[in-house]
Amino acid sequence: MDSKLLAVEETIEYFSFLIRSAIRKTCPSIDQSDMDDIEQEVKITVWKEIRKSEKEIRNLGSYIWRVAYTTTSKVMKRLSEQRRALIDTQDEVLEQDEKFRTNTTDLPEARLQNKELEEIVHASVNSLIDSRRQVVKLYLSGLTADEMTKYFGWSDGKARNLLSRGLADLRKLLQKKGIDIEP
Repeated sequence: MDSKLLAVEETIEYFSFLIRSAIRKTCPSIDQSDMDDIEQEVKITVWKEIRKSEKEIRNLGSYIWRVAYTTTSKVMKRLSEQRRALIDTQDEVLEQDEKFRTNTTDLPEARLQNKELEEIVHASVNSLIDSRRQVVKLYLSGLTADEMTKYFGWSDGKARNLLSRGLADLRKLLQKKGIDIEP
């Protein structure tokens, strides 16, 4: 490896703390696995830019900070879009499932009652705060807390806490509407 490339690699490693700081500042709630992935992506981006750059970078620290910030923003936006797509897909699955669900009785009164109950539950779920609504929808779609932990990259405690609080909130909302659900 020539000395210029070695110097670039050493410089990037030297500024590792700056990269992590920029990532943490951009997204304070990021977990360790996402942090490592984003840091690696930032290092690769900086490496490529420095290698292809024909102009001299005057303030390398500032340059690395900017690259870390923009790369983190792009990665977090991409992750957000993927998570929204999953939630939207889960909503579509629920809607399709509802169409094919068979009623236990063919009586018109029972159908009307079931439809009204589904609408109340759906409206109640949609009135939850965003983070809890997401996990409750995924839970009602069949995902476990462990699967949500892996998908969102959260700690086990965070996923279980959001799910537990979301279900408790949903139970309270339904009880206010006269629907009693046992815990």
